[in-house]
Amino acid sequence: SYAQSAQFDAIGTILGSSGTLIAPQWVLTAAHVVQGANLASTSFRLRGTGPAYQASHIVIHPSYTGINTGNDIALVRLSSVIAGVTPAAIYRGASEVGALSSIT
Repeated sequence: SYAQSAQFDAIGTILGSSGTLIAPQWVLTAAHVVQGANLASTSFRLRGTGPAYQASHIVIHPSYTGINTGNDIALVRLSSVIAGVTPAAIYRGASEVGALSSIT
């Protein structure tokens, strides 16, 4: 279940895994999620339940060689812009040392 806070509006699903909208037409996900994916059947859904936004291009980190080797990151360009949702912002703070976090 997705968090019900507006701060999580940019989170969704892609190929059954998680992805985050980082710009109106770009999704950040793991490379292992989209490696070898059929572009025609790759889409992104906000909160996992919204309309499907078709992928138009996949960019996998050039140094990615496998799930346990690092650089497991990819960008997916969508064929249309997602309007009305604020993309996730890059964290620019410095207070993460010693902070608690949780995964739900």
